[in-house]
Amino acid sequence: MNLIIRIASTEYNANDPIEDRHDFRQLTSIKAFACAVYDGHGGWEASEYIKALLLSEIPKPGRVGSCALVTIIKNNKVYTANVGDCKGVIVSQNDKKEWVARKINHKLNANSPKEQERLRKQFPNDKDIVVCKKKVEGACYVKGMLMPTRAFGDFRLKYKEFYTKDDTFKGPYITHQPDIQIHEINKNDKYIIMASDGLWDEMKKVNIAKITGDNYKDKISIVQELFNYAFRNAAKNAKLTEKELGLVEPGKRRNLHDDITIICIDLTNQYASS
Repeated sequence: MNLIIRIASTEYNANDPIEDRHDFRQLTSIKAFACAVYDGHGGWEASEYIKALLLSEIPKPGRVGSCALVTIIKNNKVYTANVGDCKGVIVSQNDKKEWVARKINHKLNANSPKEQERLRKQFPNDKDIVVCKKKVEGACYVKGMLMPTRAFGDFRLKYKEFYTKDDTFKGPYITHQPDIQIHEINKNDKYIIMASDGLWDEMKKVNIAKITGDNYKDKISIVQELFNYAFRNAAKNAKLTEKELGLVEPGKRRNLHDDITIICIDLTNQYASS
């Protein structure tokens, strides 16, 4: 299978340099292929490191680390391993010819009620295990420091030697344990869209489904139009024109939107291959 034909991707930096990475490759030893989005924070080094190692380790098998969403497609099955707040959806056209999207993983960050519950059960006497900013909706952080509840690195929340807060360290407060999901591909499934948090900050599943449906014959157009929508929304929220936002220097642009990386996987004939 030629992955160059199967996959389209795009990325756009808000940070300087971009902290996102992505990867895709054929896993010949298990007759499958894998795609991954890596959403770095605090620098690009962890994402680059994991990109260099992770997918090549899967057949051995590998262990997931970092803020990463890894998707393996084998026959009519989709396997996802998620650590952090990247997100993926399968876009389908149902029997009514409506375009719909269903998620293939759970976002694992401090905004998630399930992750908040897990942390509060694990640290029942720690009042600031999850800190939410009252003035910013959907802005909760582990120990007031980090939004992802699962991530590679971030030693300050894993080891007391790197902990910088005044209270006694009782961690590790975050983990790199991935959430594993398995989905079956059906005849109506057309594409998988995977993206870093920068896309999902700006749009919802319904937007993904509509844009994919409007451009379903061209995966390159799909990723470009998804990015265009997200960029327009970021400009609107910043009260800037798209041109003005594009002129903001990377690094400073991070104050207005996050890095955006998108992968579109064509599922044509994948159901039949099972």
